[in-house]
Amino acid sequence: MKEFIDFLVTSLVKNPQSVAVEEIQEGSNYRYTVAVNPADMGLIIGKEGRTINSIRSLAKAKAVKEGVWVDIQLLDNRIENPVDKHGEHRVDTQNDDQIENTNGTTDEETTDQDHA
Repeated sequence: MKEFIDFLVTSLVKNPQSVAVEEIQEGSNYRYTVAVNPADMGLIIGKEGRTINSIRSLAKAKAVKEGVWVDIQLLDNRIENPVDKHGEHRVDTQNDDQIENTNGTTDEETTDQDHA
């Protein structure tokens, strides 16, 4: 299966030498993490996530034939966090120390302005 996923991904990207597929097996469950060159992320995700979802569908069809379960996660090397099956980054972007307000100031700046 790992070779199949690697073949699909390398066939689509402009930098095939940058493709890396990692396999983690837990019983009959297989989890694959795919990393590509950041310049190729758009090609692999596709419009509205269609390309990565097609890769997942092909892998799942092969998995059914083999009697196993598969999950494919796309690793976004730009921020080092996986992209979920909806093409969204799984990242907590809120920084508790400094939260930007709608007017472009931070809470610390707002507090300083209130005291002035």
